[in-house]
Amino acid sequence: MSSDHLYCKRWETIINNRNEIDIVQIITWNDFGESHYIGPIEGDQPNSQDWVDGFDHTAWLDMTTYYANAFKTGSFPKIDQDKLYLWARPHPRDATASSDPVGKPQNYQLMEDVVYAVVMTTSPSNVTLSTGTSSSKTFDVPAGVSKLTIPISAGGTMYGKVERGGNTVLELDPDFTFDPNPKTYNYNVLVAFARGDKNQPATPPAEETLVDSTPSSTAFSSSSISGVPVATPSSSAVEDVQPTPAPSPSPSPSEGSGLYPAPNPSPSPIQSDSESDVDICNYKRRNRRAAH
Repeated sequence: MSSDHLYCKRWETIINNRNEIDIVQIITWNDFGESHYIGPIEGDQPNSQDWVDGFDHTAWLDMTTYYANAFKTGSFPKIDQDKLYLWARPHPRDATASSDPVGKPQNYQLMEDVVYAVVMTTSPSNVTLSTGTSSSKTFDVPAGVSKLTIPISAGGTMYGKVERGGNTVLELDPDFTFDPNPKTYNYNVLVAFARGDKNQPATPPAEETLVDSTPSSTAFSSSSISGVPVATPSSSAVEDVQPTPAPSPSPSPSEGSGLYPAPNPSPSPIQSDSESDVDICNYKRRNRRAAH
């Protein structure tokens, strides 16, 4: 199956190997044709309107700031504001579209009917994800970055909230319904985003953590840059984690949003995963639609 946490995981791999990498280029910054874009949608799209219109991804742009700064400086930025990111596809993987002459794209079977979440918390918190009145799960997360998921079924919605000390820190309730009867097929994602109050009292621990939960969670403690370091799981592990050496910080770089310098001028190749499955699906779909 695919994992739509790929963007975060790819950044973590890059950060863990930053001493071997000169620059980072986000090559799918505006790749509308493959349903993968980080920047805002401006101007014409390359025959991609059918699956791009109404599917904002700029929340990922905000998330990029966190990872890009970690790559540039050698340390994850201090999280001084709680944030929650949610995304999901518009309809079930196996839904039947009522008026789509092209048919389902290849590789659609690799998708999962899941709401994906990334939460950045200033202190240990309770995160509740819900896809309806009868489908809800609460996660205990540490300070830092946590990756969470919850299954979604036809007709479901997308909702999340962060609580701490009995108080709601933030809520995210986007206008979204997991459409059981789509007119056309679309394997893009809708991305939503909410920030908490920067003045929210918090006492973050000295060590920052990352959690990957699908849907159970595993905590990993980090004292420097290592994004997914060796750890003692807080519950059942969901993936193998190998120790990586903490990289040395680089001198403070100049500001910029495109290319981020790292200190070592002699990079070694890193094995690269293929693009996310949704990119492949909608890319092939675009070509098949053009043929019609």
